[in-house]
Amino acid sequence: RQDTPVSALIGSRLVPTLLLMGTALLLAVTAGVALGMLAASRPGSWIDQCTSVLSLISYSMPMFWAGLMF
Repeated sequence: RQDTPVSALIGSRLVPTLLLMGTALLLAVTAGVALGMLAASRPGSWIDQCTSVLSLISYSMPMFWAGLMF
């Protein structure tokens, strides 16, 4: 269809994909660790409960729907 080798097509899109993936992973780990430490420092508080509910909702949300919403 594009009359180019598959390796050239993959190679041209590899760097933006890795950049996007790395940025998303860094943000997710940073937010997860920060919210986890905040919730662990105040067990039973409203911050702990809100963090737990937020993590449960985000974990149970289908990825295709979250992608569409974001």
